Amino acid sequence: MQEILTLMTIHFVFDFVLQSDKMALGKSKSWFWLTAHIAVYGIGFMPFGFNFWAATSALHFVTDAITSRINSKLWASKKNHWFFVGVGADQLIHLYCLAWAWQVFKS
Repeated sequence: MQEILTLMTIHFVFDFVLQSDKMALGKSKSWFWLTAHIAVYGIGFMPFGFNFWAATSALHFVTDAITSRINSKLWASKKNHWFFVGVGADQLIHLYCLAWAWQVFKS
């Protein structure tokens, strides 16, 4: 349980706290900003080994490539409730991916 809580904390810090406004606003329109966000995010998981880092970074990239585009359209159309549902779904997907990667690649 402690390991999962640690992964969730790292996820929060590197996905939210260390994500700049340019990354947050640009990742839905620009592969550059999405890649920059993933590069920062991935740093948090390097201590867990190459396979875990690579899987987590790749899954985060694919998830954000899809969800950021959906959520930016929801935000622009002022569908606030569905925007927040989308953000919550994005986070749930990220947490499932972390849990899966931990099960597969833990040492």
